[in-house]
Amino acid sequence: MRKQTTHGLIAALAALLLLLVGCGSPQNSAESGGAASTATADTGGTLPPTGETDLPEAVERTVPLTVSLSESGSAASRSLTRTAIGTFEEITTLHVNPRRQGREALVYPAPGAALTGSGSNWSGTLDGLIVNESYTFFFSAKNVSGVEIFTGQTSHVVQGDGGSNALSVTLHPVLNDRELAVPVIKSVSRSETVGKTLSTTVRATAENTDNGTLNWRFEAYTTDALGFANPCAAAACGSFSPASGSSAVGGDNVTTSGGRHTHVVGSTYTAPDNASEQRLRVIIANRAGIGAESSFRIKVTGPVDTGTTLGSAPAILSFVIKRVQDNSSCPNYDCLTLEALVDDDKAFSELSAAWAYAPSGSRTFSGKAALVGSSDTTQGRFRAVMGGYRDSDAGSVTLTVT
Repeated sequence: MRKQTTHGLIAALAALLLLLVGCGSPQNSAESGGAASTATADTGGTLPPTGETDLPEAVERTVPLTVSLSESGSAASRSLTRTAIGTFEEITTLHVNPRRQGREALVYPAPGAALTGSGSNWSGTLDGLIVNESYTFFFSAKNVSGVEIFTGQTSHVVQGDGGSNALSVTLHPVLNDRELAVPVIKSVSRSETVGKTLSTTVRATAENTDNGTLNWRFEAYTTDALGFANPCAAAACGSFSPASGSSAVGGDNVTTSGGRHTHVVGSTYTAPDNASEQRLRVIIANRAGIGAESSFRIKVTGPVDTGTTLGSAPAILSFVIKRVQDNSSCPNYDCLTLEALVDDDKAFSELSAAWAYAPSGSRTFSGKAALVGSSDTTQGRFRAVMGGYRDSDAGSVTLTVT
């Protein structure tokens, strides 16, 4: 009698155990936020048909990911759209955050998983992804200051062992209303004359209000019948060495004061073997190709060591264009506000501004104003409102300051 009771108790416990096992959730830990997904990483990633087995419906994997980047827009439009914040070459960090299609939440906390690489090629390893499921991958590209300058997204079905998880994504520039810093050439120092075949040093000082890298180029040039500058051969006009380079904040040639970065760049000019007066110039621009040019001349005669400095002013430091979103002042939403920050060696009040649009068409300029700076009387802002703008316009706004 006692023996039968023991067998009955064992049978009851076995039935209870089977009942508890049967109540377990078949969902993968990716649905519940668990972290035990790596235990199934060697199952091969093949999903069984629904209802044929009690295995989880999907398998989480640690996925090696390679990313190929490309920049949006045609070559003609890039210089217009990508200069508000940064350029494609200034990307220093790239984050990716996947979201399983049909789900609301992203896999990782913002900004996502960091990838390694540079230029157009990046790679990394992502965990917690489900094999054979379709994901949308969101990308965020930032510059050295941690400012987001490009974004993009693409869809991809995560592949298991033997499959390719190579993504190709097009990045789009992040635009906002911040001012675009334009480098200004403050002075050029050089000898007034130089002997035939001899060399002299030329230095240019440029000022920039942001910490972006500047590209510079020295060259000898001639002008054609239309007034355009064309490079001149070394035998006839001399040459610079080095002819070009870049200047980055943090270098020995860059100083910072009052929020402005002063770059001093130099090159050695070697004169041709003929007595002449040579036209020379220096061009300093940011990575977007926007900058300034200063022209000067050196007489090729004999070895004379005379120093001189040329100042360049007035200078347009920044140019901001915004769309007017007020239908009371602009009923047709076809207005743009234009504002330029201008610096001069003399009083700003002595300057005048002329606005123009090409092709002109039906565009008008109104609300013109000149505002002198409160702390610096050599600086100020010229403002105007352009009417008749259309989204399809492909022209240029010109500000002439005299």
